[in-house]
Amino acid sequence: MNERGRQGRGGGSRTLAKPFPLRLYTDQKDEYERRAKLVGRSLTAYIRDRLDAEDPVLEVLEGMLDAIREIEQRLDGLESGGGKASPGSDAIGVETLMLLRQLLIVSNRKKDIDMVKGEIKRHGLTPWEPQN
Repeated sequence: MNERGRQGRGGGSRTLAKPFPLRLYTDQKDEYERRAKLVGRSLTAYIRDRLDAEDPVLEVLEGMLDAIREIEQRLDGLESGGGKASPGSDAIGVETLMLLRQLLIVSNRKKDIDMVKGEIKRHGLTPWEPQN
């Protein structure tokens, strides 16, 4: 495939857009160049590949946010008397959220937690914070 096109997902071909400037910090550029060289890619191709790899992560996070919103709606309904609560139903929701957060903490993904909190705030919700 030539420089203007490349194999896309699902086997189709994609055409590259015109280049645009991207400013990185010097240490970032050096690190990305080092990594690109290790895998035999140009800096541009390496960064493009990294951006493409982020798409599935965002899809997972959006799915998690949808699940969190659904849990929040159910809990709101239980609090307002809109549904019958079984013993421990609040505990199940809280435990689920705490387990999801713990998975991110254990995997040292604080940036993911911060990103999720930012997305929750963007939707007008208040992120949960543990009480010490």
